[in-house]
Amino acid sequence: MENLTRKLSDIGLSEKEAKVYVALLQTGRGTAYKISKLAGVKTPTTYLVLEELRQKGLVLKIPHSKSQIFFAKTPEEYVEEQKNKILSFEEMLPTIAQLAVQKDESTVITFDGYDGIVNALHYKFESMNGKTILALYSHLPDPDQKIINIYLEWNKKARKSDVRHRVIAPDTKESDIFIKPQEEIYKGHTKLINIDLWSPDTSTEIIPGEFVRIISSKDLQAIIIDNKRVAKSMEQIFEMIWNSGLGKDYK
Repeated sequence: MENLTRKLSDIGLSEKEAKVYVALLQTGRGTAYKISKLAGVKTPTTYLVLEELRQKGLVLKIPHSKSQIFFAKTPEEYVEEQKNKILSFEEMLPTIAQLAVQKDESTVITFDGYDGIVNALHYKFESMNGKTILALYSHLPDPDQKIINIYLEWNKKARKSDVRHRVIAPDTKESDIFIKPQEEIYKGHTKLINIDLWSPDTSTEIIPGEFVRIISSKDLQAIIIDNKRVAKSMEQIFEMIWNSGLGKDYK
């Protein structure tokens, strides 16, 4: 059971959330009092934790019952729901890109090669000063050392200009290469999502109120969508994923 609790922590649940959820799975359904005894968590805390799990979509409450009765969604149901959310998000990207192309005030620029990646990273750099970039990192197994160096150098320059990041990334050792230098300075700005749920081939960075940058490090290609409405739409999508409960904090 400890192993299951640890695995649930890997998808973003706190220790108490994992204990309460496992207890509810074991009992099938029950009151907060009954669940608290099985979970080893104080009853008032259990009420709070159950509400957090309900907001994350893992727990349901039976309406109109005299006592508040809770029951758990199965892990299979939860995983399927989250996969569908991510698929919906990925399906929206082409539509957003088309929206940018259709408007006169939009600019779409493509970049190729190592130099192209560098140029894409430095696009309108002066407009990023003091801002927080919202980043959806890709899954990049066996990353090219030259690409690693490009990103690490850019991160150094960004820190000097007080450019910060909030990052959603796959929970892999490769992600750690890019995330660790940022987290050492700006703690609590990264959410890691299980690789089974989040493994995009491209990275997307949203500069709020400015533009969107999409990079395929594997293909050495990048796209800039310079459109404020697109940036706003992508910002909302980022916040939806950030607050979904899918990710765990980087440690």
